[in-house]
Amino acid sequence: MAGETRRVAEFISNTAFRDLPAEVVHATKRFILDHLGIAVLGARSVPGVTVVDTVRGWGGTEESTVIGQTRRYPSLLAPLANGTMAYSQMTDDLYPGRAHIHPGNCVIPAALALAEAAGGDGRHLIAAIAVGYEVGCRVADATGRSHADMRFYEGSANPHFGALAGAAKAMELDTETCCHALGLVGSMASGIWEDGVIQSTAQPLHAGKAAANGVLAATLARNGLAAGDTIFEGRREGTGYLNVFSRDSGHEHLVDGLGTVYRMMGTGFKFHAGAGGIQPSVDAVIALRSKHGIRPDDVEAITVRGNRIETFNHNNPDPQNTFAAVQSSYYCVSRALIDGHLRVADMEPQHLAEPRVRELMAKVSIELDPDHDRTLVTPPYLVSVTVVVRTKDGRTYEETVASARGTAHNPATDRDLEAKFHDNVSGVLPQDRANAVRDTVWGLDDLSNVGDLAALLRP
Repeated sequence: MAGETRRVAEFISNTAFRDLPAEVVHATKRFILDHLGIAVLGARSVPGVTVVDTVRGWGGTEESTVIGQTRRYPSLLAPLANGTMAYSQMTDDLYPGRAHIHPGNCVIPAALALAEAAGGDGRHLIAAIAVGYEVGCRVADATGRSHADMRFYEGSANPHFGALAGAAKAMELDTETCCHALGLVGSMASGIWEDGVIQSTAQPLHAGKAAANGVLAATLARNGLAAGDTIFEGRREGTGYLNVFSRDSGHEHLVDGLGTVYRMMGTGFKFHAGAGGIQPSVDAVIALRSKHGIRPDDVEAITVRGNRIETFNHNNPDPQNTFAAVQSSYYCVSRALIDGHLRVADMEPQHLAEPRVRELMAKVSIELDPDHDRTLVTPPYLVSVTVVVRTKDGRTYEETVASARGTAHNPATDRDLEAKFHDNVSGVLPQDRANAVRDTVWGLDDLSNVGDLAALLRP
């Protein structure tokens, strides 16, 4: 198949708000509400504060809001900060396709910064974010599972294209310019899985830099920097993003049904702290606790039977910091069994060394289950798990979760998302301000200036 880059560029440049199905518009509002709540809370995180302090030192033209800051910053810098904030809690949205992607923490900061700077309206913002989500999800599907098996980090490389699409739509770039912008951002795309980086305060920067690079690529293309129209497929055999960043690329996933079938609708939400691949395990252990009254002192052993994500990404029995803890099935499962929930506050360093949680973690084992691994790599690409708890009295309890709460196959309601939003911003935003953000997002298609929403995110 040829010409995928140009066909994606045409989708970006030609899609308008009026073209979006009603369910896509509503889903986009849900994504925005969830994202803003997470980012408001993330503004207080160590990665968020570090990047904001850096951005503050650079200063520059006041164009776009950095969440929690009084003054505005250049449209290139605001997404760097806001994207980092939004990924710092690990409760951001997740698209579990042929490869995974976290669309919100890269697409929304890029589109919001540019729409605010341009004085765009709410419909323009919705279109930019919807286009960004769709392109990001399709690139993830096109690279496939081998992208992660090659140890590219799913929260970094592919998201560049979603951020670029949102930025390009917000800037109203034409098709030719979008081609060049896609080429530029593809040249910037990077990010590998290395425990020392992923399980550190640097991990959230992957989202911030993808968002900022999307804005940078769109701006440079608009200003005349050329990068061809073959970034996805390549001009020669073995070249192009899909051939370099994947061993099982499916070029058709980029363009089949593009503009009529919205794969972004498969994006789901997290209701526990912790990585996306751990969410089903937490659901399972909470269910076992509730159904059978299991308590930590009862437990002889816990076995988590999952897929390759569980056994590689989340197989850390000794997390030493917040970002290692959110990637550790040992910690997340143990904490959830102890408390009956898994919250952002549970990831604070002082909780990781508690004797009761360490004792329970030592009883956890993680196994690769062929059936659960098969569901990961075959449609509809479910992240499933079975958790088995053996108690000291010899009883065995088992719980299988086919898809975590909040996913497209186990969906969240609008009320669920509102509750999550208010829980995130409680203690950060006054109640009347939180209500105003919520109501503005739900009424975004009637908002005449995106700056009015952005202003609610500044003190």
